[in-house]
Amino acid sequence: VIDEAGNLVPGNQKVVDDFIKCSGFDRRATAAVKSLPFNIQVQMAQEGRVEGKNPSAVIMSRIKQYEAQKQIAEALEADKKAREQPGSPPGGASVANASLPATSVA
Repeated sequence: VIDEAGNLVPGNQKVVDDFIKCSGFDRRATAAVKSLPFNIQVQMAQEGRVEGKNPSAVIMSRIKQYEAQKQIAEALEADKKAREQPGSPPGGASVANASLPATSVA
């Protein structure tokens, strides 16, 4: 666990290492877990042992979900910053949606 100041609480690396070992990940999955930010490694370890026919595939799927969520969060943050820039359309509307042509329905 990481404390409120963002400091690593001793013993967490062992938790992550034990999680990887007891889940039986292959080399690729182990490397993928270890490439994550440490706080995410700890969160995954705290979820418990990965079980199933292919634990490596399960953890890789979880990692892909994390990466997708991270990309969405980064895109939302970038959009927020762009809307705060001078010259943004009124009301924060994006330029793409600011002036859509009218369409008629028959």
